[in-house]
Amino acid sequence: MENSEPTGRWFGLTVVLKSIYNRVVLLTHSIRFRFLPAGSALVAWVYLLTLEWRLCTTVVMDLRLATAVLPLGLLLLIITPGTSAGPVGGTVPIRVSVEGRGLSSEATGSYSGSVVEGGVLLGALKRLQQTDPSFRFTLKEDPDHGLFLESVNGVAGSGQAQSYWELLSASAPGDPARLDAGIGCYKPKAGEHIILRLSTWSKDL
Repeated sequence: MENSEPTGRWFGLTVVLKSIYNRVVLLTHSIRFRFLPAGSALVAWVYLLTLEWRLCTTVVMDLRLATAVLPLGLLLLIITPGTSAGPVGGTVPIRVSVEGRGLSSEATGSYSGSVVEGGVLLGALKRLQQTDPSFRFTLKEDPDHGLFLESVNGVAGSGQAQSYWELLSASAPGDPARLDAGIGCYKPKAGEHIILRLSTWSKDL
């Protein structure tokens, strides 16, 4: 209801300005018709009366339109849901697990996270890191292959140990499958179970 007063003032100002404009038009025509021959005076004043009626009718219609449109506009403000600067879609839940042979209990775990509809896994992991202090990760960028996980919960992949962090999905029946895209491109589905597994090259590659 706070917006009704400025809106009403705007309509009122519009009507006042139009009324002033109408009077200027009538005055202009009146001055012009005074210099017409006497035989044309009657026609001129009939024209003026007709114009005055049309202009007055326009003002009345403006007032009626303002009265009709203002409540409708307020109703639309009430029933129209608000929008934000963020993405259009909402968030969907996912599950994230951290596992790997030789990892301590502090490094492993299962977490409930969320991802924006149509969002990528990287955004989901960043959101999880912000909301759950027990989960943390770091990234590394390869100039040829893009972003990949460098470490999870303080444990980093090692070239000497030939270990790396593998991205898997366990949502489908059977063994977990590797993701078909990297961390910055893969888009998790609602309810999907993402596994971050510390694997070795000699075994899996």
